Amino acid sequence: NIYQALSSCRSLLLNFGGHATAAGFSIEAGRIEEFRNRINDYAWQANNGEWVSPPLELDSLIDLEQVSEELINELNLLKPFGHLNPVPLFGCRQATIINYRSVGRDAAHLKLLLKCRDKTLEGIGFNLGAYADLLADFDKVDLAFIPDMNVYNGKTSIQIRIKELGTPAVFDTRDIKLQSSLSAGYRHLPT
Repeated sequence: NIYQALSSCRSLLLNFGGHATAAGFSIEAGRIEEFRNRINDYAWQANNGEWVSPPLELDSLIDLEQVSEELINELNLLKPFGHLNPVPLFGCRQATIINYRSVGRDAAHLKLLLKCRDKTLEGIGFNLGAYADLLADFDKVDLAFIPDMNVYNGKTSIQIRIKELGTPAVFDTRDIKLQSSLSAGYRHLPT
């Protein structure tokens, strides 16, 4: 509950408002570090002393070769996306890693070139740069992603926005959920 979390820090804030799933606040710049510590302490206590990452719920497992401009255009018909209408999240198993590198400020993001059968696609994982070191030992990866169009320097191309990845396979295909490996390491699930 975001509002309750901010309420626990009210003495540090100039003002705040919102509700359980969205909120805003104002704070003096000199109090940001103290706020960061206090809000993290609140989250830790609210989660009974554990950092919890809920499973990502996939809408479908697909092959990368199914990602096309036509699919992206069809998905765009479902807009606007938001809390009650989330963007569709797809999964792909065993995509071959052709190349990868960290990009962006402080190498915070991960850029991949992936192949599945005869289809090669670029992928970008925002705030997934820490995975670069882990990928050195693997040639295949499972992905949770959003198909998208990338426009850069006047050139438009298909790209997938990677939301989570894991090696080896981390999908539990019985209920199409990806267990988050970001906070707790990779998990091997029964098949």
